[in-house]
Amino acid sequence: VAVKYRKYESDNITEVDFEPYCLKLFNQRWYVLAHFHRDATTQKSEADYFAIFSLDRIKHLELTGIKFKVKKDFDAKEYFMEYFGVTTDDGIECERVILRAYGEQRFYMHDLPWHHSQKEIASTEDYTDFELSIRPTIDFSNKIVSEGNRVKVISPRWLADEIREMHLDAVKMYDEE
Repeated sequence: VAVKYRKYESDNITEVDFEPYCLKLFNQRWYVLAHFHRDATTQKSEADYFAIFSLDRIKHLELTGIKFKVKKDFDAKEYFMEYFGVTTDDGIECERVILRAYGEQRFYMHDLPWHHSQKEIASTEDYTDFELSIRPTIDFSNKIVSEGNRVKVISPRWLADEIREMHLDAVKMYDEE
């Protein structure tokens, strides 16, 4: 498909051709996983790569007539398996994340797990700890922050520090007024 696309942070329209591999729904918005293939040049090696485009920001879409086949070894479920949301990043390792849910949130997370890998590992009258095996991208961090004081990152430490900084940045917005 040939697409004219506008990112949120820009007024410029980008024109791009890609192979649409799959659609994914996240946060009440549809996304297309776009596959690109770059032939080798003297400056760059051959590469296959993916990008995500939000359907609501596609300003124009046109079929190119160029046929393609989805790679036989591609599996959409497997592609997103280690992620929360649509943001993917090969540079972020999959790791064990422990979240502590307080109050009613512990019941919500029990009944509506955030990720297929989520399992309950400890519980008290005040909180429940959940373990996830995930690549913690910005979509995951934003989900944690959106829970405010109802969810805390126990480990890894770097993620707990990142969430803490995001909360402090939010507090500063209110202090400046």
